[in-house]
Amino acid sequence: MSSLIKVRILSWNDIYNYVDILASKIVCSNWHPDIIIAIARGGLVPAVLLSDFLGVKSMLAIQLEHWPAPGQVEESVRLRHDLPPVDISGKRVLIVDDIADTGDTLLFAKKYVGSRYTGVSIKTAALHVRKNKTRFVPDYWSEEVESEHWIMYPWNYVEDLTLIMKRVVNSLKDVNNLVSVLERLQRETGIDLSRIPVVCMKNVLRELGREPRSSIC
Repeated sequence: MSSLIKVRILSWNDIYNYVDILASKIVCSNWHPDIIIAIARGGLVPAVLLSDFLGVKSMLAIQLEHWPAPGQVEESVRLRHDLPPVDISGKRVLIVDDIADTGDTLLFAKKYVGSRYTGVSIKTAALHVRKNKTRFVPDYWSEEVESEHWIMYPWNYVEDLTLIMKRVVNSLKDVNNLVSVLERLQRETGIDLSRIPVVCMKNVLRELGREPRSSIC
């Protein structure tokens, strides 16, 4: 097995700071959205926080799929769940995601919304952007990311850690040695497990089959 992807962990305080930067940039651009569309799942929390910071009460969500696992990307964006049947023609629309990595997801959403409604003014936003890699740069972003580290957001701790740890488990002979699993995880990814809430680690272990969720019922 090749080396695991390096990981950069973000805290909730980090997220609030990044959203504050985004909100300030939007305000200073003299453009204010009438409605915010979150790209689920990654863009849901940033979109909700932005709606709070900007005082935008109208929100919608669209679910797209492009990243099946940390460091792995599908060839094309897939629409999983459509927007609800509402008319937002003529509105100023802000589409929000967590990161513009390839940029494909934000670009897909912008084209999709623009083709479905007439007279919409669409802008896009993300907490992070990889300018050296993305094929689409959003109108607003908080931080430009230069490293190839996988960014682990607080709302993805369980899913990301589960997928990464499954790769570790598959590479070890003694899969029952949790210490060995955690040591390799920290050594190869750079993850500081002390920053992961205990309740998240409990759920990771459940997902790995060590502690079935049915046992809590």
